[in-house]
Amino acid sequence: MLSPSRLFALVVAAAMGAAACGGSGDDNVEVVREADAPFVPVIESSDLAVGEGRIVLHLLDRDRPPQFAAGTRFRLRVFEPTSGGVRFREDVPLAPLAVDPDIFYVALEVPLDQPGTWQLAVIAEAGSGSEQTSPRLPFDVAARSRAPAIGDAAPASRSLTLSDSPLELITSDPEPDAELYRRSIHEALAEQEPFVVVFTTVGYCFGRSTCARAVEQLKRLAPGSGVRAIHVEPLSVEEDGAPLPRQLEVLEEWALKSDPWIFVVDSRGRIVARFELVASDKELSTSLRAAAGR
Repeated sequence: MLSPSRLFALVVAAAMGAAACGGSGDDNVEVVREADAPFVPVIESSDLAVGEGRIVLHLLDRDRPPQFAAGTRFRLRVFEPTSGGVRFREDVPLAPLAVDPDIFYVALEVPLDQPGTWQLAVIAEAGSGSEQTSPRLPFDVAARSRAPAIGDAAPASRSLTLSDSPLELITSDPEPDAELYRRSIHEALAEQEPFVVVFTTVGYCFGRSTCARAVEQLKRLAPGSGVRAIHVEPLSVEEDGAPLPRQLEVLEEWALKSDPWIFVVDSRGRIVARFELVASDKELSTSLRAAAGR
């Protein structure tokens, strides 16, 4: 694994290479040089496509997260592809989301309306009015996402339930809630029951805090919402405690390459929201109400 300082250098180098090829209509937008970079953005979203509109970032300051004054506001400066390079499109609000020990930054309304190589920069505005701006970072937007998109039909996967295995063999959650394993995705769809499903392996997750948090949100927010909660662990647990890849075919059906992922599905079997890595309580609660028709 690259050290944080080495990763910082590579990201800055990539951003500087992209900044050098700005196209027409870009002349009046400030370009931050490597020596002046206060921090760099690192995109955590892995499945960006036309219509996605939601980007999750980390900010990196050499070997630690950057420190910002209280009240700092963040914007995402977005550059769209053109025949001659890129041009400024618009600024989008960027909100910090703390998931101990990390801070993620989430933009909800990024206008990704064409495929190609886009660019972004992050602007941090302190309460005094002073601003810090990152170098630009290029990122690719596909014409179509790998995983099911909003409006798509949810795959009718036969995820494991308590009818298939004991609870301790289905999940590595140290405090499991049996309600999350009473129905499979296939059964919820057949019964036209709205549901929210989290794909993550709690006990074997590289970013364990994000995985545990996603399952905890299901336990806390789904009851009383009118939406069934389902947890799918790609790796099940054998009796000797070793992980067993029993549900990898479910990941393949949903075309997931990372975790955690959260999908919210309505009674028609259509996806009304999807969240990679992290979601705020507000985002998830709003999508649950939409799936329940409230």
